[in-house]
Amino acid sequence: MALVSNEVKAQIAKELTLAIADKIRPTNNQNSEVINKSYLEELNKAFEMFYKTVDSLTERR
Repeated sequence: MALVSNEVKAQIAKELTLAIADKIRPTNNQNSEVINKSYLEELNKAFEMFYKTVDSLTERR
């Protein structure tokens, strides 16, 4: 399997994260700072999960 750069892995993880961002976005009547912070934390967790998955799928064996 070809080596994949960290930049490519990050871009793949970013695209996957953006694909689910709308699904977990707070509704308009949930505009509090706490909810927005929680939303960003969840997106960060999703990005990390996707990055680790892409990394493990592309690591050289």
